[in-house]
Amino acid sequence: MCDCFQAAEPYDALLEMAKNGEFTARVSGVHNVNDETREADLEKAIANRTKFDVEGLFTVDTVKYFADGDMSMFEPYIETAGAKAGTRDPLLWDEEHMKESMALANKAGFNVHTHAMGNYAIHKVIDCYENAQKLYPNPKIRNIIAHCTFITPEDKVRMGKNHIIASNQPSWFSDSHAQPVMTAYWGKDVANKAYPSKSLIDNDVICAYGSDFPVNAAYGLSGIQVAMTRRNVKLDLAYELYKDFPADMPEECISLKEALQAHTINAAYQAHLENVTGSIEVGKSAELVVLDSDIENTPPEHIQDIKVLETVFKGKTVFKK
Repeated sequence: MCDCFQAAEPYDALLEMAKNGEFTARVSGVHNVNDETREADLEKAIANRTKFDVEGLFTVDTVKYFADGDMSMFEPYIETAGAKAGTRDPLLWDEEHMKESMALANKAGFNVHTHAMGNYAIHKVIDCYENAQKLYPNPKIRNIIAHCTFITPEDKVRMGKNHIIASNQPSWFSDSHAQPVMTAYWGKDVANKAYPSKSLIDNDVICAYGSDFPVNAAYGLSGIQVAMTRRNVKLDLAYELYKDFPADMPEECISLKEALQAHTINAAYQAHLENVTGSIEVGKSAELVVLDSDIENTPPEHIQDIKVLETVFKGKTVFKK
């Protein structure tokens, strides 16, 4: 399973690769929609709605929005856990435009995948998703919020209630103490509350984990470890500096089962592939890895040292050490 990505012309090349049997992973792409070109972007997405579908190997059935950027974090008119007033940049969308466009995307049968890191942006995106499903109810729609960096307790509840998927990146769960920009803007107490995990799951939010590659390395097994420990791993550039730091928000650490589900069946669910892959079951495609250690009996802090011996995709070995 790969992260969602965005492109235009490169999709044609990927389409040919998928048709030629060159894929050894299932790939989900997105159509990007921007405020200024929203009507044309959505029309293009609709026109190409099924163009890239290749037997569950390659699909582009999702539209991607960017509600905010790195620093569009906190609502400036509310004292949020000590946040400084005036720190929120404007959203990247006109709010009414975003509401209307996302509703039309759901009406057309697209999932909506939105980059939203700050509590204000997340709140507004949830409003848009609620409105879209009220206007055009469709149980097949699986709307997504990527990152969920800062989210209020109330909006965690709303995400679970509205079946909104959280696309999280475990590689960031241990990063808050290493983020001087966050600390400078809002103070250590606020920065250390970034990227919740367990509390989302406890509010019935389906969390699908990825790496945000190429922004970060593809963490794989190390992602499972970080999700369980919220501490730095050897893949981190700052590992030697922060390896002895305690976990940020240890109450947000999750179990091995939860981490495995987020990396496998939940990621498959996000891509509408839960009946095809994401778990080892009779009737599903044989897609699995063989490890050199029993992950259930490996201390969480040593999961990063487990080696992959073999990878099987669609019943065929595509990697063997």
